Amino acid sequence: FLGFEFMPKGDMPMMLMNAKMPVGTSLEETDRVIKVIEDSFMNIPEKKFILASIGPSEMGGGMGASQGLGATDVNEAMVIARLVDKEDRKKSSTVIMDEIRMQIPKLNNATFEFMDLSGMMTGGMGSGGAPVAIKLFGKDLDTMKAFAKEISERIKDVDGLRDINISMKEGKPELHVLVDRKKAAQLGLAVGQIANTVRVATLGTVATRYRKAGEETDVRVRFQETDRNTIENIKNITIASPLKTQVLLNQVADITYEEGPIQIARENRMRKITITANTTGKAIDKIVNDIK
Repeated sequence: FLGFEFMPKGDMPMMLMNAKMPVGTSLEETDRVIKVIEDSFMNIPEKKFILASIGPSEMGGGMGASQGLGATDVNEAMVIARLVDKEDRKKSSTVIMDEIRMQIPKLNNATFEFMDLSGMMTGGMGSGGAPVAIKLFGKDLDTMKAFAKEISERIKDVDGLRDINISMKEGKPELHVLVDRKKAAQLGLAVGQIANTVRVATLGTVATRYRKAGEETDVRVRFQETDRNTIENIKNITIASPLKTQVLLNQVADITYEEGPIQIARENRMRKITITANTTGKAIDKIVNDIK
């Protein structure tokens, strides 16, 4: 029995890698990690040029971002490499991708995947161009997410699979302030007053506008970053009470970081999570049988 592929991979002169850090990672930290990945690309003699982009950009925006191409926030980045033409190199693009994977050092909390551009050129855009796609359908997102993680763990050692990715994005960490109305009332504070104080301290308020050469610029007043960049700083925001006392925010509210909303995909009105993977060095029908 001979293994087969429904559509053999073409040798593409362009390579595209998506890299992800945990949600909430700063632009500076993502930039540091991407420089390490760029160094691995630079070591490939078959390269012609390399481009890198962190966060949303023209390079990865629009329809591309919705298909898994390009970054959607500052914790994500995209690296594009143009290889010399096929006739000017001895290695295929697939072999070069494997060499780059081997060169990238283990990076804490960072994941990366090459996009299968040949699959996209042959109509594979529905799953971001990946030749292997496992779809999960259900109602409870937490259960689906747990199953998706379990499946990705089970198939990560399948021979011939690379760049395993789960479509569901992590929610961004958000600061939640839950006011104890009874305690607030005892100290003469209304919920609206507390909310406004927190908003001004963290987001700021436009105090005035600066006008120059016909253009206006908002002058925003808020706490300096060192006074609002940790949850402890937020807890210590002071609120002026009508009882002529200064009340700390944590005296009248519980302050926590929680996961914010996530993007939910649907197919035929059913919630969906897709696990995708690239293939290398093995016929896809054999890989699918191993997954099963």
